[in-house]
Amino acid sequence: MVTFQRYSITAVFMAAAFLISICFVQNLYAAAYYVETTGTDSPSVDCASVASACLTISYAFDKAADGDDIIVGAGVFKDSLHITKSVNIAGAGTGETFIESDDYELGAILIEQLLPDDPAPAVRISDLTIQNSASQYTGGITVNAESPLVLENVVITNCSGQLVGGLFTRGPTILENVTINKNTGTSAGGAFFASKKGSTIVNSTISENFAESVAGGIANVAILYMANTTVSGNKTNGSAGGIVATVLPYTHDVILYLSNVTITENHADFNEDGDGTTGGLYADNPTSIVARNTIIAGNYDHNPDSPIADCFGAISSPYDNADFGGFNLIGDSTGCVLDPNMPGNILNEPALLGPLADNGGPTRTHAPEAGSPAIDGGNNLDGAGCRYFEFDPTIDGAVITDTFLIGDQRGFMRPADGNNDGAARCDIGAYEIACGNGVVETGEECDNGNLANDDGCDATCRTEEPPPGDTGGVGNDNNPADADPGIPPDGSVDAETGVTPDADTDTGGVGNDNNPADETSPGAGCSLIIRK
Repeated sequence: MVTFQRYSITAVFMAAAFLISICFVQNLYAAAYYVETTGTDSPSVDCASVASACLTISYAFDKAADGDDIIVGAGVFKDSLHITKSVNIAGAGTGETFIESDDYELGAILIEQLLPDDPAPAVRISDLTIQNSASQYTGGITVNAESPLVLENVVITNCSGQLVGGLFTRGPTILENVTINKNTGTSAGGAFFASKKGSTIVNSTISENFAESVAGGIANVAILYMANTTVSGNKTNGSAGGIVATVLPYTHDVILYLSNVTITENHADFNEDGDGTTGGLYADNPTSIVARNTIIAGNYDHNPDSPIADCFGAISSPYDNADFGGFNLIGDSTGCVLDPNMPGNILNEPALLGPLADNGGPTRTHAPEAGSPAIDGGNNLDGAGCRYFEFDPTIDGAVITDTFLIGDQRGFMRPADGNNDGAARCDIGAYEIACGNGVVETGEECDNGNLANDDGCDATCRTEEPPPGDTGGVGNDNNPADADPGIPPDGSVDAETGVTPDADTDTGGVGNDNNPADETSPGAGCSLIIRK
């Protein structure tokens, strides 16, 4: 098993940490209540341990006081949570703990004040999946108060609502290592509707959601900060397949800040009736879009009359300072109004991204392919690359300064030398290309120096390029028409051709230099690595 060196974005998102601290003042006397599928909801059960656990989360919540913890074990919990006091709810992991509801009025989780004069509850939810829930409002989570909400290591999937599919919030919200996918909203926002207060999304993936009217992925009518995040494969029959930022009668200062975000493969006007526009990012006036090191490319507008694939609206630099903006990769700039002072934008070129996949880390990403202009294409002026917007969560829209990003969406180190020119530079988008995993491990003479021809790195610790004539990408792609020489070690079967090479004359594999005496020795540059 390869152990990846990961860098927690929590350590650098100081604004997010500050917001958590003001919302969740540590309760030194907090109690913990346990929920297990083998538990019992009974007055005789105190729920104070796994051995005496509650059966439902709702029963544990009724026992809890403000600031208490609810620890949920593995299993599927069919429950609808009406949260009216501050709690921390922690599961056993997104693949272990599942909450689903059949309560059409509440959905899976409704957070609100019990009485109008009550303080808005502060809620933190971590390490679980919310799934298979429907509601007349929002299927997943509805925050019907100006309540602070933190979601960390959470999946919201296969939920539906007459308004929003996955998540609706009215208070300050932080999403970290969150996946919101395959949800459906009839109105606005298949995945997430951010309303009124500032929200932050980091290290997260918004994918494969659907909205009937507008915003297949995210609808933002407030202040939204996004960094190291992927918005992919969302669809709407209306406008804005990926993200819409728009002003409503009750909102003001609608701003969307984008740092190293990837917006790709989203679809607008999916039913092709001509009523929608803009596959990627749509911004109404007077909405402000501030973007740096961001990919908006490979999106689709199915409007038969006037398609706008990637973006519509004005995109600018922060603080009117060009050094801290720009360096965005926009596949089709039709419809975009770009600040002429922004440097480094790459326009009307394909991003050359791989499919949405598990590339390491807790959320799925699009890895740039060989030759992608995103690789080492980010802002590096005066050390200004790889930054995010730090803000004061107590003041709507108040950006304080910029702070360096030291990791990508997966938690892998930024910046890295992805194009082997000797200089580490921030990539555009949520993914940072690097040869290796950031650490020289036992058996390596250099970072990830090995002879595997399908992991992006060669034996001299350089990024692999496709062999001549190989049209299937780097490495063994199982395409006999473009067989990659040099893949199999001696005596093994080439997965592309089905041929076993001759150990003495084989021109590929371990140690092959047409010298039969050293057919099993590793090539020069790095020691042979065997990983289990």
